[in-house]
Amino acid sequence: EHLLRRQFLVRPHDGEIRRCYKHEPQQVEQRDGRCPGEQEGAVDFPAFHGQQIKRVNALAFLLKAADLAEQRQQEQEKADREYQPKETLPNHNIIRTEGFWRVEKIHIPYIGRPCRPEQFQRAAGYATQEDVFRAGEEILSAVFEKFAPEGATVSKAPYPVYSYRQAMLEFGTDKPDLRNPLRILDVTDFFQECTFKPFLGRTVRAIRVQTGMSKGFHEKLLQFAVSLGMAGLGYLEVAEDLSYKGPIDKFIPADRKEQLRQLAGLGAGDTVFFIADREERANYYAGKIRLELGEKLGLTEENAFRFCYVNDFPMYEMDPETKEIGFTHNPFSMPQGGLEALETKDPLEVLAYQYDIVCNGVELSSGAVRNHDMNIMVKAFEIAGYDEKTLKRKFGALYRAFQFGAPPHAGMAPGIDRMLMLLRGEENLREVIAFPMSGSAQDLMSGAPGEVTEQQLREAHIKVRA
Repeated sequence: EHLLRRQFLVRPHDGEIRRCYKHEPQQVEQRDGRCPGEQEGAVDFPAFHGQQIKRVNALAFLLKAADLAEQRQQEQEKADREYQPKETLPNHNIIRTEGFWRVEKIHIPYIGRPCRPEQFQRAAGYATQEDVFRAGEEILSAVFEKFAPEGATVSKAPYPVYSYRQAMLEFGTDKPDLRNPLRILDVTDFFQECTFKPFLGRTVRAIRVQTGMSKGFHEKLLQFAVSLGMAGLGYLEVAEDLSYKGPIDKFIPADRKEQLRQLAGLGAGDTVFFIADREERANYYAGKIRLELGEKLGLTEENAFRFCYVNDFPMYEMDPETKEIGFTHNPFSMPQGGLEALETKDPLEVLAYQYDIVCNGVELSSGAVRNHDMNIMVKAFEIAGYDEKTLKRKFGALYRAFQFGAPPHAGMAPGIDRMLMLLRGEENLREVIAFPMSGSAQDLMSGAPGEVTEQQLREAHIKVRA
């Protein structure tokens, strides 16, 4: 180890070899016939276990060095064979349990880990979700106010908070763009009592727009809807006398038209669009139509940065193919209601202390309150199909660390690259990344990924099976 970590200078002297070492692997310059750091008398050489040497026989020195190198290599090979991942200590996962705010780390992508974006991560022990919100607002508002283009408007704290369910309903996405004033309404129950068959048994969303539209605009919007995969786009226009005009007007009973007007807040000159499908698709389509309307009608605020939080994400989801329960996002987040909720509730109804910071429809940060209680963690993984033995084997670092009474802790990690993208007005992250990969995850500059040799696979202990 000493031979590898230190650089030795070989200098002939009366047929013998004298060597000195430096701690940095850089070129050594001779001065006054001596090595830098060499003092009069003996030179300390740690590889010889503290022996003081000045001149040594060249052959004896090399033999001793070779023996030490071989010994070190054998020790390292033995350590590698006995290495078990579960014995390692976690890094930031343990540091974040400290009881104060700290800048924990900034992730920078490097070769071999291209998918990790730059992140500015903050975490603290004894912090609640609300503590994280307040800290995030302080940092992001200050950063954007300092670096945003001149004249830009930046959201002030406190940021609005939307639950995941509320965001999916009002915006059709969990990444809402608050520059757009349009909101999505749920009119599912209303249309289940009407005679319009395409809406029966489906989730129905509505978007009210307070402006008149030409026939050509309706046609273009219909083309956009069809390009998304929708079968059509229903709408109604409200006349000055508050009567309706549109293709589905005849399917709404006369005695229920006033109810629709109150439900959607309709007034003279308004237009309301309807989207119907199963819930997931209805949310998606409505979100896309909302954004398109905001852009084409010039409703979306310009030169502004509008922040919000989205929280209360579901802890679990069901795989549509296998019908098995799995984690929705972060499996190590704390479930709301703790152990009691896991034992008594339907897993699909359990919410997690997870949250996102969103700006202009872009997710800047994800965070969570960590599940620091081992009993809750074991139960949470059990619901997702992992027994305690598997939890200990796959996530041994946290499993072992949290045996010692880790306190509650929470944090977040805003993406610096995404912040730069917004501040520069770019539409794609590749525009602010030094060496971006292509859409097929190729690094065109270095030619990665490339072919792997058999020797490289062996060094990484990887075996490829046909």
